[in-house]
Amino acid sequence: MRFKTIRIPAYGPFTGLEIDLPNHGGDFHLFHGPNEAGKSSLLRSIRALLFGIPAQTADSFLHSYGQMRIAAEFRSLDIGPAAGGR
Repeated sequence: MRFKTIRIPAYGPFTGLEIDLPNHGGDFHLFHGPNEAGKSSLLRSIRALLFGIPAQTADSFLHSYGQMRIAAEFRSLDIGPAAGGR
């Protein structure tokens, strides 16, 4: 499973953010930017997407806890039969 699109309507410092992650074979996506650009907030939002938004999050400073939203589209990986399968 790989991310196809990450949508962050409301989480931490983000409002209406959408990130497309194109699929080009053995692709690798790297996020970089200056301090305070939102890299760590993006990582926390992905963690919250996968495991749930913690009740004691510090990322509810712009959007209240009940308004926080994160979404994503995934693409499956076609890796063929399981290794060692007969």
